[in-house]
Amino acid sequence: MRGSYVCVCQRGFYFPDPSATDKFFNGTDVEGYVFNASDDTTSAAYRCLPCLAGCDECVDATPCLYSNNLLLRGSLVVLTMLVVFAILATSIAVTAFRSAKVIRSASPFFLHIMNIGGALMCTPMFVLFPEPTDLTCLIRSWPQHVGFSLAYGAVLLKTWRISAIFRVQSAQRVIITDRMLARRFLPILGVAVSYLSAWTVIGKPSVVWHKTSSGLKYKYCQTVNWEYVAFVGEAAFLLWGAYLCFVVRHVPSDFNESRYITWTIYNTVTIGSFTLVIRHVGSTCLFHARSR
Repeated sequence: MRGSYVCVCQRGFYFPDPSATDKFFNGTDVEGYVFNASDDTTSAAYRCLPCLAGCDECVDATPCLYSNNLLLRGSLVVLTMLVVFAILATSIAVTAFRSAKVIRSASPFFLHIMNIGGALMCTPMFVLFPEPTDLTCLIRSWPQHVGFSLAYGAVLLKTWRISAIFRVQSAQRVIITDRMLARRFLPILGVAVSYLSAWTVIGKPSVVWHKTSSGLKYKYCQTVNWEYVAFVGEAAFLLWGAYLCFVVRHVPSDFNESRYITWTIYNTVTIGSFTLVIRHVGSTCLFHARSR
């Protein structure tokens, strides 16, 4: 019968008067307005309003998406850019002063490899600065872990060469050139690339929705077991490096390079563990606190 019905808002829309007790339009009122109003105003009356972006359903114009702190994120990007520029300046200095004793003794080739790896490890910050997508979640793991293999592979192989030379008991001289060391470097890089390829094909990193304590939603790159295995493997690699540093701790050196490599490894293990906790546990608390 005409007028004996009500019009309710579909899912994804809300009643324009949130304070109303009955959140629907009476059929009699709708028909009365349609018959008495002109054609150019009919479409604007008795219309439900769309929910804001990210809301599956709503009762008013309350936002459903978490608003990122652009100032904080921008500051981190600027800081990361400064680190990349510092790495670039270091590579330029290595090239300019490659004939200096301190540079020659440290193997300029491997210093450049370390710098390339360090720069690659900074790129995930730029990749994930925009809103995460399946593609960016897929890309971010490659430069991070390949960069780790390059940077720390070069560092630890240099340390291994020192230990291999000074652990020889015979009087015969042992020579391990940069070319010979580079051949041992290829398997390390090959393992990293093979693992990342399998992770990309089988694991398929993707975006998932998370919620804060107040119900605000935000996108996050899904953490899978592949990522944890990668971190465990890298931690084991660093522990092997710590063992090498312990072995060569008494080796005479003009610049005491092994001591600085040791501090680098210890700092990486400590900061890396702290970052992992912050990323997978503390980030949730941060979002909860911000939403309140």
